[in-house]
This record gives sequence, C-alpha cells and structure tokens, in this order.
Amino acid sequence: MLSVALLAQLQFEGYRWQMIPVYLVALGLAIGDVFFLDRKLEWSRRLIRGVLGVVGLLLAAFLPVLLPVPEVPTPSGPDPIGTMTVDLIDRSRDELYGPHPGGPREFVAQVWYPTSDQDGATPLVWSEDWEVVAPAISRNMGFPSWFLNHTRYSLSHARPTVAIAPGVFPVVVFSHGWQGVRTITLNQVEHLVSNGYIVIAPDHTYVAAATVLPDDEVANQDPTALPDPAAAEAGVYEQASMDLVSTLSADLVTILDELEAGEGGVFAGISGSIDMSRIGIYGHGAGGGAALKTCLVDERCGAVLGMDPWVEPLSEGDLRINMTKPALYMRSGEWLETPNDGLLQGVAGRGESVTYMVDIPDATHNDFLMTPLLSPVSSQIGLTGEIPGGRIIAIVDNYVLGFFDVFLLGTGPAALESVTFPEASVSVIQP
Repeated sequence: MLSVALLAQLQFEGYRWQMIPVYLVALGLAIGDVFFLDRKLEWSRRLIRGVLGVVGLLLAAFLPVLLPVPEVPTPSGPDPIGTMTVDLIDRSRDELYGPHPGGPREFVAQVWYPTSDQDGATPLVWSEDWEVVAPAISRNMGFPSWFLNHTRYSLSHARPTVAIAPGVFPVVVFSHGWQGVRTITLNQVEHLVSNGYIVIAPDHTYVAAATVLPDDEVANQDPTALPDPAAAEAGVYEQASMDLVSTLSADLVTILDELEAGEGGVFAGISGSIDMSRIGIYGHGAGGGAALKTCLVDERCGAVLGMDPWVEPLSEGDLRINMTKPALYMRSGEWLETPNDGLLQGVAGRGESVTYMVDIPDATHNDFLMTPLLSPVSSQIGLTGEIPGGRIIAIVDNYVLGFFDVFLLGTGPAALESVTFPEASVSVIQP
C-alpha cells in the first residue's frame, strides 16, 4: 500500500527531495517482501517489526512535514485574478550592474488584475521562473541550491491570458528589496487584486535574486551592487547603497511613465482600466526605501507604504523633503531602535499628511514576506519571528489592504482600524 501511495504521489504531485527517506523506506520494505518473505514469525516479533516500521515511517516523514509544499493563502476578495508579464527598457538610463554595464536599463514586471473570466488557463505557480529563482533564493539563504525546489508545486491563484474585468481600478506598485523577487509577497498581491486593485511588481534586474529576461536570458544578482560593508573601503558601501536605492526608485518611475503613456506604453492591454489618479507604492527593505524616495518627489504617487523601509541610503536632499502623501510604515522588532529607524522616525515626524507607524516587536524582517509559509517551524529554525506563520500573514495583509482601501479607494478609516491585533501597536502622527 505504501508503494502504491508513493507512486500516486510521484504521478500527481512529482518528485520532492524531502520525500527521499520515505522513498527509501518503501523500497526497502518492497525488497524485504519479495526476497525475505516470512509468514511464520512469532506474534511478538511481528509486533516489534510493526512498531519499528511505524517509527521508521514517522522518522522518514519528518522532512516532508518540516518542509511542506507552501500553500499560497486563498485571497480574501471576490474577484478572480489574471496576470501577465511585460518587459521594460528605459533608454534614458545606463545600466550600472551586471556583466555588461552601460547599456539601457532593462527589467521585467508582472501585472496582476481583476478578471471576470472564471475559466481560462490553469493558475500559474508561485514563480513563473522557479527554475532559476528557487536555486538563487536558496543560495542566498545559505542552503543548497535544490533546497526550495519543491516550491514549483505551489500554485498561485492567478491565471494568464484572461481578460481584465470591466471597470477602472486603482494601481499599487510593489518594490522588492535586495535579493528579493517580484513574487516574494504574492499573498499580499493577490489579497489586493481580489479586492479590486491592479498590482504591478518588477524584478529589479541584478538586485533581484535572479531575473529571466526576454529570450530566456538569466540575469543573476550582482553582488557588487551592494558590497560587504565590513570589507568595503570607506565610502564605497555608502555610495553603492545610494546607487542601489536610486536604481530601484528609477525603475518605479519608469513603470509610472509607462502607465501614463496609456496605449503607447507596455501596459497598453490594460490602459483603459487604470486610474492614474489613484496610485500607491509600497516596498520591503531597499524596495521600501525606493518607494519612499519616489513618493517624496513624484506627484503621481498618492500613498506610500514601507515594510522595514531602508532609508539610510537616501540623500540628505531627499531626507529634507517633507512627505506630502499619506504613509504607513511597518517596523519589525529586528529593525526597531536602529540608526535607520531613527531616520525613518524623522521622516514620519515631518510628514505633511497622516502617517501610521505599525510596530510588530515579535516579527523579523522576513515576516513581511512569504517566508512564514515555508515551514511550520520557521520560527524555531531562525527564518522568522515568534508569531505563527498564518497569524503574521493575516496581520500584514490586513494593514496593507486597509491602508490602500482608505487612501486609494476612500472607504474611510474603518478599513484600516476595523481589526486590531495584540501583536501590533499602531500610532498615528497627524500633520
């Protein structure tokens, strides 16, 4: 029966390295049954054999339980989700990174949008480019390249090539941080889209863990883009970090320019559904710093949200500008009371619009991503903070959607304040 079950697992799900101990146990039992068949064992030996067999199976099943196939949470809203990916080339900027710097800056962006099409293609996996993305993220986490290969079985809720739903929708642009990827907060993206938003997320080429460009060209993260601060010469790391966040911010501006171009831009297929008067930008880490930098100066940004936004690389000129847009800054315990946090509090205090500070002391930087979904013991193995995965996902999703509902959809403060969590403390800074 065990062999039959494993054959079914290989047929319908596919090979997973976590299942190797179970495969070996099943193979051993099958060989034993064929070559060492003994039907005359005493009942006591049969009992011992049975108990040891159960214990062996439990031990063999430990890895699949420890590292299951992550399940992307079911979106909370009523709208089905469609998606497409576009290529953007900004010929006004020189590429700073990669093996051939100096050419025009190129990056890809994925778009998720509400659809009324209930049929269409099978939902995409978590990442379209998992063959290169999963090994790259695994290496960045300090694990073997095959460590996250099982994420290829994690399905999203977005289907490609389906038509966008009738209507006009607000747009939210997400910017990942250093070593991130565009789908690193897929749960938040789908949470937003299912509730009536268009969401656009770029892979910041050479800053992302890995990017697949057109013609299947792979652009791996460029480690020189952010050198080790302990090994870099004086001033080199600081300049590199400023260039990095500026590059991410310029990518966001390129997206806004293409949106504004309407039918003449890369988003032509959905241009009639975009409300340019309702645009929000948010990001994580360096992407959060880029979101803030962009919204300090670009009037097309209507609201900004940062998850542990890295603002130290912003120039003195940037930091002297008062934020005029509604803002929400989420801070993990890992980033509280740091020099970066001091700068962020200064930005918040000088804001000319309402600013929310959401502190989650028991969370870590990774808790704002999909990392809590990787393992039920992610906290115990140091990947995340102390808050259970399902709980921290719900907390972050609530504030992301609630903030943009208030300031892009105009649904009133109840959307942001209707649910409170004891793990989070919220303070409001009025101008």
